[in-house]
Amino acid sequence: MSTLLVVCTANICRSPVAEAALGRALSGTGITVRSAGTRAVPAAPASPETAALLRERFGQEQEHRAHVLTASLAASADLVLTMTVPQRGQVIALEPRTVRRVFTLRELARILPRLPEAAPAGEEPGLRSLAQRCARLRAAEPLPVSALDIEDPYGGTPAAYRMAFAQILEASGIIGAGLAARLRGREPA
Repeated sequence: MSTLLVVCTANICRSPVAEAALGRALSGTGITVRSAGTRAVPAAPASPETAALLRERFGQEQEHRAHVLTASLAASADLVLTMTVPQRGQVIALEPRTVRRVFTLRELARILPRLPEAAPAGEEPGLRSLAQRCARLRAAEPLPVSALDIEDPYGGTPAAYRMAFAQILEASGIIGAGLAARLRGREPA
């Protein structure tokens, strides 16, 4: 079983949306999707705007409670997706061994479609190996920070929430489809 960890600041707005979207997209792949926050208040509920979006988008109440990002949580994840470049840096600072498997959500959504579906001969199957292949592509085409971050809408206008959630759902759709196509049936038991 592999784990994909989604990280934002408080784990009440952005990461719960990505967790829900990716969890649905990766159902049946053997990947568990979790989320955490760099400054989360343990057990805090999702923001009202997030809860409303999850209800509208997925047709059910989501019982989300915030989790704090820890070094062990980051270390155990095969792939870590953050909402911003600074959060990516925080994950790496907390657990340096994640450097080749942590990306911003929008960054991986741009890299993954360029990755060949077939793994190189002799490569271990699985999410961690796929993340490391993506890391090699990241160095080939660096992107500006403005193209990588999803701004935190917390406390902002309804338009800020709509924009952030649209970016998360778009990137999660690309990543979910890309990972499912490359991993379905390949995840080790």
